[in-house]
Amino acid sequence: MALNKEKKVVGIAILEDNSVKVSTKVIVKDGDSVIASKDDYYVIQKLDADENATDVSGESADVQSVCAIAFA
Repeated sequence: MALNKEKKVVGIAILEDNSVKVSTKVIVKDGDSVIASKDDYYVIQKLDADENATDVSGESADVQSVCAIAFA
């Protein structure tokens, strides 16, 4: 069977500084059997390094919605 890699958002939280923490899980499957998984996270700030509004258009709809609330 072919290996499949899935990345899922498993949690979204607004932090004290109004940044958004996105928790993810990466799962590698061989058919129906999970052969590896990894939990990870990343933080989205309102402004990027150049002080421009952060582009979240590549994020899921759920993450975009939370960012809209946090960055308002």
